[in-house]
Amino acid sequence: MQIVYYSIFGLCVAYVIYVFATQARTNLKREKAIEEMRKKWEDAVVDEQKTKDIIHGLIKSTYGDPTLHLIEKNQFKEGMSDYLVKMAVGIPNEVQSAAFKSSSTERWHYDALIFTFQNGKLIGWEKNNNPMAKK
Repeated sequence: MQIVYYSIFGLCVAYVIYVFATQARTNLKREKAIEEMRKKWEDAVVDEQKTKDIIHGLIKSTYGDPTLHLIEKNQFKEGMSDYLVKMAVGIPNEVQSAAFKSSSTERWHYDALIFTFQNGKLIGWEKNNNPMAKK
């Protein structure tokens, strides 16, 4: 009878060891996957910084330091190109477009401001008084 108890006890111990080993293997796989994702994220951050540096260099060489400093401070000025404004303040919530004979007009709606562009150049802005614009 004692041998049956020892056999059952031995099987239980073997099962517990198996469960621990399986869990350890699963944890190791999970940690490896997390480390791979962390490495990919770090590489993406480095790539993003390199891309940002290249773009800033191109803006500086094309438009000069004053324009680059405005963009870095999230500021804008009249006459600025639409893509430079987008770099300075981000992607608009809504864009309204209209085309006339020889010009196109766009109104970019943000939470606090509305920008007006004509032929891709900023011609003015105003406060957005629409209470539904804020998210």
